[in-house]
Amino acid sequence: MVGVDQRQHGVGPHSRTADLTDEDQVRELFASVKNDLGRIDVLYNNAGLNDREGHSALDMPLPVWERVLAANLTKTFLCCKHAIPHLLNNDPPSGSVINTASFLAVMGAASSQMAYSVAKAGILQLSRDLGVHLGRRGVRVNALVLGPIETPSCGRSSRTSATMRSPGASCIIRWAASARWRSLPARWRTSPAMTPASSPAQPFHWTAASRQLYGSVLSDGRR
Repeated sequence: MVGVDQRQHGVGPHSRTADLTDEDQVRELFASVKNDLGRIDVLYNNAGLNDREGHSALDMPLPVWERVLAANLTKTFLCCKHAIPHLLNNDPPSGSVINTASFLAVMGAASSQMAYSVAKAGILQLSRDLGVHLGRRGVRVNALVLGPIETPSCGRSSRTSATMRSPGASCIIRWAASARWRSLPARWRTSPAMTPASSPAQPFHWTAASRQLYGSVLSDGRR
């Protein structure tokens, strides 16, 4: 497994650093992974950013809109663009692409960050279209619609009003102590936050068991 983040990290036995909004760096990243390891079988796009200033289109600064879309949608687009050709070059063509979206992409929420929700909705449609286009060529593309996931960084964010960031291995912030959380429908407020180890969807998509599944949007089972 190769973990990629913009900052130095220790995710995966082959950790790399790259700015995934820079197309040249993304292109070089996947070329080097293919050269070093021989092939690429799975692409898991799970990096992102949420910014509390992106609350409403009526007062959101344009730089916030552009930054959030770049960190979520553009990163996913560029990684798909430059990783999928390597999956298609496998012999035979094969592989799985897993794009992380959010429950905020499929529902309206008075307290949601609009730029983030729009970016995640874009990821859903990108996944559907790529799934249909590539299904007959051996490469599966699907999206995960996840709810809150509890990690150490999420716990810290739920106790503060800080900008919600999740570089590299991202999470969706658990707002348990905030008005944002209380504004969500009851079925979400009463559902326990998942942990990274308790979600079976990601490893399922890595395996051949999901070979008939493409262009799909899967939730974490709490919708």
